[in-house]
Amino acid sequence: MVLASAQPAFITNGLVAFYPFSGNFLDQSGNGLSMANYGGVLGSDRFGTNNSALGLTNGATLSTTIGFPLTGNSDRSVSLWVGAVAKSAAPYGRLLGWGSGNLGFTTLYFRSYKPNPFAMDSGGAVVSVAPGFNPQGSWTHLVWTYTTNLGLSSFYVNGVKKASSLESGSASTTLNTAAGPLILGDISQVGFPTNALFNGFIDEVRVYSRALSDAEVKGLYGFEINPQPLKVRPATATAQVVNGFLVGATITDGGYGYTNAPGVNVVGSGGQGAVVSTVVSNEVVVAVSIDEAGKRYPSNTSLVIDPPPYPPTQAIAAASLTNDAVLAVSIIDGGHGYGTTPPPVTFVGSGSGATGTAIVQNGVVTGVMVTSGGSGYSIDNTTSDTVPNPGFRQRAGTCT
Repeated sequence: MVLASAQPAFITNGLVAFYPFSGNFLDQSGNGLSMANYGGVLGSDRFGTNNSALGLTNGATLSTTIGFPLTGNSDRSVSLWVGAVAKSAAPYGRLLGWGSGNLGFTTLYFRSYKPNPFAMDSGGAVVSVAPGFNPQGSWTHLVWTYTTNLGLSSFYVNGVKKASSLESGSASTTLNTAAGPLILGDISQVGFPTNALFNGFIDEVRVYSRALSDAEVKGLYGFEINPQPLKVRPATATAQVVNGFLVGATITDGGYGYTNAPGVNVVGSGGQGAVVSTVVSNEVVVAVSIDEAGKRYPSNTSLVIDPPPYPPTQAIAAASLTNDAVLAVSIIDGGHGYGTTPPPVTFVGSGSGATGTAIVQNGVVTGVMVTSGGSGYSIDNTTSDTVPNPGFRQRAGTCT
């Protein structure tokens, strides 16, 4: 595994919502901002993987079922991949936005008719990216960051900061985003014209409560430009109890890696008799159904969904240096399926002589003891500074 493709540590710092569209429309940030779907379809992403990008045509809309937490003049960043498959029938199409009312809505456009195709509009103040590229028919990574006022906002295309221009408003103009849902695609329900329809795909939508730095945007692009394997993980759901009866369940994470519908354990002191079943599609839990409500369940009843089968996966780690020698190793992903014999550790970098011994618990690498620091190692500044070279690779063992 290439070390630079490991997820950078900053990627979750200030992350409010994340929609990878990997077989579903769930928010994978852990903040529960999943979306209701009104006509959106899943299609192929930039790597050709099916059911891994959101298609928006003919007025399709996705909307959070609760208000989006970024309001007023708060700092923010929006990152997404845009696959504009054709020129929009309308002069411009809306990719996403949130808020309410004409003056309290912040929205990101794709304008197929202009040389500067991307623009952000908030209450009539518009800032756009400089001309110089045509995203039609290809995938483009777009990031917009905002802090303090429009004069300090920035556009990035494929990891590179671009010049931007104010089409209306001034450099001192501030945002006044009102409370309201995050909406992807057609946002006519908040008072905008229905002809502003985007004709294409979007993917890997991330919204942050802070302005990403130049280095972080570059690192994010470097991470997402390569296909990232979906990580096998258990699904989670919450229970709804009324008068002691289990009446509903809400999926908070569909998990990944399921080959069959998993069982569900209902955990609630004194409760009995509830029966819950699941539905799996594309290795993700997409529905949890209450077959029997049972009785006497407390309000804090929880649902525990059985985990998926875990195939052997390779562990990933990063090394920290003192001068030119390896000092310590931090585990990024412990992998799975390692046997009782510690796997070999291979340090990757310009130096030589570093050695280490892996520590394995329950099939997962939990640490590495450095037995020799070697010499001649250096940090490659072209990768994320949170995942420096040299790193190490480990070969997964068989499941035991």
